[in-house]
Parts: sequence; structure tokens; C-alpha cells
Amino acid sequence: MVAGNEQDQEAGHRRDHLLAALDLMDEGVISLDAELRVVGANASALRILGLEPGDLHKPRWWELVRPRRLDGTIPSFEEAMRSPARDVAVRIRRPSDGRARHLVVHHEPVPGVGTVLTFRDRTDEERTSARLASSALRDRLTGLPNRAAALAELEQALAAGTPFALLLVDIDAFRSVNTGLGQAAGDQVLREVAGRLRGALPRTARAARFGPDDFAVVAPVADEAAARAIAERIADAFAGPFATGQGAHLSASVGIAMGDAARDAAGVITAAEAALARARSRGRGLVDVFDDALQRSTADRLALTADLRGAIESDALTVAYQPIVDVSDGTARLVSLEALARWDHPERGPIPPSRFVALAEDAGLVRALGRRVLARACLEVAGLRRDHPDVAGQLRLSVNVSARQIASGLLEHDIRAALGASGLPPRALSLELTETALMDDGGTRIDPLVAVRADGVRLFLDDFGTGYSSLARLRRLPLDGLKIDRSFVAGLGSVAVDGAIVEAILTMAQALQLPVVAEGVETRDQARILRSLGCKLAQGFLHGRPMPLEELRAGLARDGRWALRPVRASG
Repeated sequence: MVAGNEQDQEAGHRRDHLLAALDLMDEGVISLDAELRVVGANASALRILGLEPGDLHKPRWWELVRPRRLDGTIPSFEEAMRSPARDVAVRIRRPSDGRARHLVVHHEPVPGVGTVLTFRDRTDEERTSARLASSALRDRLTGLPNRAAALAELEQALAAGTPFALLLVDIDAFRSVNTGLGQAAGDQVLREVAGRLRGALPRTARAARFGPDDFAVVAPVADEAAARAIAERIADAFAGPFATGQGAHLSASVGIAMGDAARDAAGVITAAEAALARARSRGRGLVDVFDDALQRSTADRLALTADLRGAIESDALTVAYQPIVDVSDGTARLVSLEALARWDHPERGPIPPSRFVALAEDAGLVRALGRRVLARACLEVAGLRRDHPDVAGQLRLSVNVSARQIASGLLEHDIRAALGASGLPPRALSLELTETALMDDGGTRIDPLVAVRADGVRLFLDDFGTGYSSLARLRRLPLDGLKIDRSFVAGLGSVAVDGAIVEAILTMAQALQLPVVAEGVETRDQARILRSLGCKLAQGFLHGRPMPLEELRAGLARDGRWALRPVRASG
């Protein structure tokens, strides 16, 4: 009997230890019999559910917390406890304080005994997760939803199948605020733009910051007229001066695409971007809507871009060369060639450079295009120098370089690779860069070119006179020459102001000891005036059109001098 008492005491101690351990658990534990009556529960169960000990022994005790499935279904508690799913997400409302809590309840059947429920409170975790998710979908500067949130909104609108419109809002000439007043002022303007945008939209429309200086609006509207009405409200919101930016006046261009413009979010965005591009091409502060004509144009543009990508990858583009001549002695002595990309589409025929270069810019193909042209031109001109040493042994090559090529950070590598593969000496290569390419970002874009210039590569400022350069700025740039824009050369002899501008540019260049190439020389009169003003280098139809390599090679085989002769400028 003593031994039996000791065994009972030992079992009691183990039970007490077990119950104490259960009470220390963060998870709630409830033991149920076959009729779902409570056999036992730990302290955490009472705390999480907000119940008193006596509540658990009431019939249908679970109705005190009003459980609801988070997936929207509302089965009875009995069904939930006997379902195959062992984990059920449940929302309850605690009787003790009326607060809603989210639980994950696990029920484990115990054969011959009943069921054991274990559950944990995930309310705080879910709230933290929701805050983090909200932060990840919100733009920190403006407080608006960000691009990811706008994309999610678009996906939801498409899935719902109800009519809606996407409006892309671009702040016209916003870069001038950043460059002129600084980024801090630009940031403040963006905050004010966001505030005005919120105030202009109907309650059902949702705005987001879609890019550095553009915004997106997803609006549940039935037709194009309603979308245009929202765009007009946005335009009106920009009417007054902005408090920051020294009272700057800004305008917004808007591109609209209705939700049925495409089957997916990417397609709707592309449609709105096309409408925005057309609006901006017509001026500032305008609105345009994606339509059938624009759809055909966009489809054609996408197809042509895909063809361009293939042509670049297969090296199907060719290079034409336009002579740059020395006219200082009254003749035209060939000294350099400007390499110009050409694309003869297998079905569409020749595609104008102005078109396919713009496509390359938009599609991020500029570096690949520029690298191909540079490599091929270096190889071909090195061959001309080698094969015609008497007339082309000192021939130079000029290649255009875009701002995006410089910004890629890989231009220096591409230049050295092209020179190394071709054997063309660095001193024979000139890079032509526009003023806008160099003057963006305070002129720092030229920094990556300093190393190749040290190798001997020369830098020419192209289209001079159409950008921002002044004498003070030119002095800071490591340049080796200028090219006068053809728009000024065209007016020589007929437009007095053009003659004065050309003379001023030549005087400025002479002060800086920079050679000057006059572009677009088409008539003998233009050539004569340029010589009289002291311009020694010329390029234009008068001295030779851009020509394929074989035509150029044939000309060099005859003579290395280009005679001054009038040539029609058409074609």
C-alpha cells in the first residue's frame, strides 16, 4: 500500500510538472473529449481567448469568442474541428475586452480520447507584416504608393474586368528645377505635386509615383470622356505657381490608355506611354489618348525595334562614311571620315538613321549599336590606311558617341577594344559628342573619356551652338575641336545673323586654339564664306555624301583629293 501511495504521489508530481509547463507555454492548449467538452486548458488559452476558467466548461463555449474563418467561410466549430485541415486561420473577438485577434488553430485527434487544440496569436505578427508590406509599396519621398503598388492596382483592375483608365502624368521640363535649384528643391516640388494630385482626383481614383518625375493614376471610369475629365482636373491643379522652386510654374503632360487597350498590365502601360509620347511631341501641358492609329503605330514600332535588335546582334547594319576635308588652300583635301550607321531593312528598305537611332535610345540598344559601329568603322578605316598609304595613310576617323553610351560606364572599354582589334592608332580616332550629352549632370559625363583622351583619342563637340556651352564652359572641357551646327551654315550668305554666329564661334575657337569643322556645307558660296572667315575644315554634300566603303575605296584608288563641286542636297 505504501508503495502504491508513492507511485500515486510520483504520478501526481509528474502531472503537476506537466500542467506547470503547459501554463508557461505561449501557445494556448485545450484538451477536448469526443463531445468537444473541455477536459483541461492552460493559462495561455484563457489569456489568448479572453475567457474566465468557468467559461470553458459552458456548453458550446466556443461561441463566446465568435470564431470566423479568415478565408471568408463560416463553418460551425464542430465542422472545423472535424475537417481534414489541421491548421485553420480564425478571427475571434475576445469577450474580456472586445478586441479582434487572429489565431492559427491546430487540432490533433487523439483516438479513443478526443481532440487537442493548440493555437497561437498572430495578430501582432500580421500587423507588423502589413506595415512592412505597406512600406514596401509606398514612395518615401511623396507618401504616394510606388510603382510596384501601381502595377498591383493595374493587375487587380484587369482581373476585376470592370472599365478603368490608366493616366500617366509627366512633369514637363522638371529637370530644369533639379539642375537649376538643386535636388532638395526638386524633392520639395515633387511632394507638392503629389499633394496637388491627391486633391485633384476623385475619391475612387488612385495615384502613385511611377518614376523619378512621373506619376500614374488608375481610375475606375466607364469611358474616354471621363478619363479626359480627370486629366483636365490634373492640368488645373498645376495652374498656380509652386511654393518651392522660387515660385516655378510647371505643367503636366498626360497619356491615357483605357483598360481594354491591352490584355495585361505591361500592355496597358505601353499604350499609355505611347499616348504620353504623342502628347509631348505636340507641346507641353497636353493630353492624348491611345487610339487605333496609335495602336498600329505602337505595334509597328515594337516590330521594328525587335528587327533592329536582331540586326544589331547579327551585325547586319552597315557604316557609311562622309568626307571631312581641309579647304584652307582652295582645294578639298581628305583628312577624315565621319562614320554613320545605316540600316537596310530586308523588307522595308532603308530605315532613316533618325528613326532607328531613336528606337535604339528608347529600347536601351544604344550601347550595342554604338559598339558595333565603332568596331566596324575602326576596322574598315584601319584597312583603308593600310591599303592606300599614299592617300589615306594619315586618314582619321570620327565616330558619334551618345550620352547613354557615356553613362553606361563601358565606353572606355569599347573604345580600347575597337582600337586593339583593328590596329587603328588612338590618335587617328575622334569622338563626336553633343553639347547636351556633355553638359548634363554638370558636365561630369566627360570624366570617363579623360583616360582615352590621354591615350591620344580626340574629343570634338558636335552641333556646336545649339546647346548650353559658353566660353567659360568650353575652357573647362578637355576638347580638341568643335563642329559648327549645319543650321548656322545653311544661312551663310542669306541670313546675316547666321554669319555673325559662325564668325563668333570661329573667333571663340581661335581663342581656345581649337580647330573647327563646318557641317552641312552644300554650296560654293558657303564654302567661300567659311574660307574667308578662317574655317579650314568642312563637311557636307558639296564635298561628298555619306558613301559605302567600296565607293570610298574606289575614290581613294583614283585620288585622295575631293574637288570642290556643287552637289544637290536632296536625297
